[in-house]
Amino acid sequence: YQGPVDLFLRPWEVDISRRTSLDSPLPVQVLEASPKGHYTQLVVQPLGWYNEPLTVVMHGDDAPQRGERLFVGLQHARLYNGDERIETRDEELALAQSA
Repeated sequence: YQGPVDLFLRPWEVDISRRTSLDSPLPVQVLEASPKGHYTQLVVQPLGWYNEPLTVVMHGDDAPQRGERLFVGLQHARLYNGDERIETRDEELALAQSA
């Protein structure tokens, strides 16, 4: 697909890690960390790949500190052109295999 798109991303669907990996390659810096019981809600600033802060959810008891560098992955993001969803290659393959 070529052209403008909107990205839809649920905070709890973001892959987040303390180390870079294939699943979480994009660096962010923690601006705020709010423990919420079994997870921590984070506001993170992307470093060099997006200008606006993102809200993400990190599971587990080991909450990161403000200023800490983490890494995120957006594999579960959905792309739209207006109201029409753009299927990713993985989704197309999964649909074809299930048919």
